Amino acid sequence: MLRERVINGDDTLDVNYLEKGVLASKSVCRIHINSVNGLEGFGTGFLIAAHILITNNHVLPSSTYAEYSLAEFNFEIGTNDLPLSLKIFRFKPLKLFYTNEELDYSIIWVEEQAANGSGYLAEFNYLKLNPNLGKTKEGNYVSIIQHPDGKMKKVAIRQNEVTNLSLPKFIRYVTDTKSGSSGAPVFNDNWEVVAVHHAGIPRYNADEDRCKSNKSELY
Repeated sequence: MLRERVINGDDTLDVNYLEKGVLASKSVCRIHINSVNGLEGFGTGFLIAAHILITNNHVLPSSTYAEYSLAEFNFEIGTNDLPLSLKIFRFKPLKLFYTNEELDYSIIWVEEQAANGSGYLAEFNYLKLNPNLGKTKEGNYVSIIQHPDGKMKKVAIRQNEVTNLSLPKFIRYVTDTKSGSSGAPVFNDNWEVVAVHHAGIPRYNADEDRCKSNKSELY
């Protein structure tokens, strides 16, 4: 009789982990970055309260950018493998806009009614932020819901190891992200937000004699 094995620690989770992840993903949107000169790129953002969205400062650095830019929800593939109905919302920076260049985040008010027809912001969840420290630790794994390269919503799930918590105000971990992932929520196994995706930095791996991607996250 063959015996079962646990390889490098038990990595199993309750099956509701998947459903909770789907619920968390509803709050995540693509940021269509515009200025007075037109399209300048894409980023990711997510709702943290009714009408309030967070992303990076380098995604929306000023109220002027927020005024011209858009939040695009449902830019993803549904369970039938077809695109969902895109819901586009405008920002209202006169109502709320705050940015912090040092910590690289901006928070912005989002209008309630979709700008491209029917649809309301209340259809989408928001992620309650837990201000307490200790939501993750070195050696834990995190998951990131994002719009890499401005493409449809993707998830880099679990096998993304936290490598450094010693930096003030930042954490580091290894994962797969691309341009456009900036501003994405970073989750622990309880789908609590532990960071806002900030930037990628190179990490030299002497054993393989090449550079890997090690991501620096805003804590």
